[in-house]
Amino acid sequence: MSDPALRGRESQLSVLRGRLDALVSGQGGVAVIHGAAGMGKTRLIRDLVALGDQRGVVVRYGRCDVLARSVPLGTLLAALLDGSDLDPEPLRSVSHQPFWLIRAMQDALKRATADGPVLIALDDLQWADPDTLSALIALTESSSGYRVLWLITVRAGSTTPLVAAALERLAANGAIRVEIGPLDLPAVTDITRDLLTAEPGRGLPAAVAGAEAQPLFLVELLRGLREDGSIAVAGGVAELTTVSLPRRVRVLVDGQLRQLTESARHTVQLGAALGRRFTGAELAELAERTPAAMLTTIEEAISAGLFVAAGDDLGFRHELVREAVEASVPATVFSALRRDAIGAPPAEAPAMAARRGRRASRPGRAERDLLLVPRALRAMERLEWRHSLELIGDAVAVVHAQGPGAPHLWRADVWQAHLYLACARPSDALALADSGLAAAQHQGLSGLAPAWSSVRARALLDVGRLADARIAAEDLLAVSADAGHLHDVALYVIGCIGLHTGGPADIERTRAAAERLRTAAQPSTRRLGASLTARLDGVLDPLGELVDAPLLAVTTPWSYSDAVWQVRLLLAAGEADAAQTVAARLTGIAVDRPDFPYLRASAAHARALVHDDAALAAEAAAGHSDDPRLLVRAAAIEDAGRLLPSTARDQAIARLAEALSLYSTAGADLDVARVRALLRQRGVRRTVGSSVTSWPELTDAESTVAQFAAAGSTNQAIAARMHISPHTVNSHLRHIYDKLGVRSRVELTRLVTERAHRAP
Repeated sequence: MSDPALRGRESQLSVLRGRLDALVSGQGGVAVIHGAAGMGKTRLIRDLVALGDQRGVVVRYGRCDVLARSVPLGTLLAALLDGSDLDPEPLRSVSHQPFWLIRAMQDALKRATADGPVLIALDDLQWADPDTLSALIALTESSSGYRVLWLITVRAGSTTPLVAAALERLAANGAIRVEIGPLDLPAVTDITRDLLTAEPGRGLPAAVAGAEAQPLFLVELLRGLREDGSIAVAGGVAELTTVSLPRRVRVLVDGQLRQLTESARHTVQLGAALGRRFTGAELAELAERTPAAMLTTIEEAISAGLFVAAGDDLGFRHELVREAVEASVPATVFSALRRDAIGAPPAEAPAMAARRGRRASRPGRAERDLLLVPRALRAMERLEWRHSLELIGDAVAVVHAQGPGAPHLWRADVWQAHLYLACARPSDALALADSGLAAAQHQGLSGLAPAWSSVRARALLDVGRLADARIAAEDLLAVSADAGHLHDVALYVIGCIGLHTGGPADIERTRAAAERLRTAAQPSTRRLGASLTARLDGVLDPLGELVDAPLLAVTTPWSYSDAVWQVRLLLAAGEADAAQTVAARLTGIAVDRPDFPYLRASAAHARALVHDDAALAAEAAAGHSDDPRLLVRAAAIEDAGRLLPSTARDQAIARLAEALSLYSTAGADLDVARVRALLRQRGVRRTVGSSVTSWPELTDAESTVAQFAAAGSTNQAIAARMHISPHTVNSHLRHIYDKLGVRSRVELTRLVTERAHRAP
């Protein structure tokens, strides 16, 4: 693939062309091109070399390399001899005598310029060995009267004291300095258009945002997205379809990592665990070093173009750079590096704290203590919940034993809260989050607040405090990185709330959240977006990624209880076999792990839906009777009432009324409307106190269908959420149109919105 045209470098190119013109006219000189990594210095010098070649200039090129420092003068010798007719024998004869070798190089250069102008390009001078630097000074000074132009590139921020001294000497001898900085927006647009041979669509500027400061990354990103099928061109417009880590970007970043020292590479990998933005103090805490001790490695990472500095913050230029760094770390290690130092541990029983403190202080436990958190996470994902909570308790005790001021690798109490969420203990997670946020505020640890806010938003959703969960998620969106993991969790919480509260605005927010999540790079995040879309539209691909998803993912809100709505959607779509498979899988795991909280109840619930079995539904409701996850409990109770036969009317009404009360407590208006419709079918008069918009012309079922339809749900989605057939939905819609005097969903939506605004 050919390089795109050089864009955004017109002023630099003009200066360098002027020097080339002067060379052709007989005047030599030195030009130093100075800029950060990936800024396009090599591309600029390559274009000048090509232009000089076209004008009959003898061109010599050499590139300094960090690995070639052990070969003194190697780069200069290669540049002088490569492609030339110079006799290497005089140089070889004095190769063991640096002074005479430099004199021989001066003589060789003088002879080369006698036949015409010479352009010598030296790339990446920051890697030059000391002998090369000394020779360069001597050669440029002795050739000042020759027809030779030296073009030198050097990376900003990577210069050793010797390189800096050499550059000062060159400047004192008249060398010009050409600065090369970030591209402007028109140049980015031009490069995008050149590479894609199409006009960039609306989604592309956001996808490449942050890449403008490193043109090399911009080019590789665009090429990689195109090659991997993430960009589609139609009608002369290039649109982004998905955002995933392109192979080209991973190869580029791997190469940059390999050029770092081991300590700098480790620093960058730790930074990837902190997210796209973080502070130097947070990075130092995670590395268990002082900020001063981290300065050299951080500067090296910035110089390499992997880190960027913005005020007091550090971070990655682009989320895909961070993901490429993440990919360089073994997955099992990186999953444990997701959190940095922890805050104060929660209160424990004194005896338990003393026991764990003694264990933590035993000699030889350091390596094992380091792995306590990742071992706890793996144990929970194997559904070994008791062992998992014991391990994470030990991890918290280790931190407590070391004292409040000690640096730590893990935020063990944050992970403890996530594990509480995973095993259906949201109240415990919420208590930890509230105390953690208070401690973070008291201690001035603002970096901890987003992590705790994420836990709090999820816990509030689980306990059924939807209004509070929405506030917590919106607050988290305001403080989290636009494309980070915590931001994704907030979007998912907001999306889930819309599935229960309804209304056109809420459903629109849910759909927007789903679309954002589905374009994420991480498969687990895309799965969350797909789940929101499936529940909105009432369509689930029986062969898709959701059906085969893990039953539990500690780092995301995904849970085994999600299998119940999967079964519901598959049945509504007529995919009974697939629904049976999901239910059977859940049941098999419940048999293997009978003590895992509420797992057997969820399995019974799934089987009840598959077989329309009231007895299984009653078993599920009983199993969830003390489940602190209010909406999960309410759904089991609702189905236990719905599946009862007409002969058990009173029992069914009691069940449905209990579910209605739970949904009302949560503020789940759409769920309230659905259960009220079920009660109406059992002969119960309209209840009062609901927040659902009043529709005196319609039955309860018709009112619910109207609101779903106005919110944008398809007939199939409405059927799945109301537990009726699509044919029944269609019938309800015909009656609604007749009663309200509307002819389309557009008119119905307008009427629903107007009545909602008029409602007190």
